[in-house]
Amino acid sequence: MLVGDGKIIEISGSIKSSNEIEIINLPKLTLLPGLMDAHVHLIGNTDLKG
Repeated sequence: MLVGDGKIIEISGSIKSSNEIEIINLPKLTLLPGLMDAHVHLIGNTDLKG
C-alpha cells in the first residue's frame, strides 16, 4: 500500500520503490481502515432480510 500525505494512494502487490519511499514489510498483519468497527455481532436480530 502506498500512502502519501496521510491518504492511501495505491494498493498493489508491486509498487516500485525509490529513495523517497520508506518500505515497511508487515507480511503477517492485517490492515484495517481507521474508522472500521471491528467489534460486530453477526447474530442476534433474526428479523433482518437480505
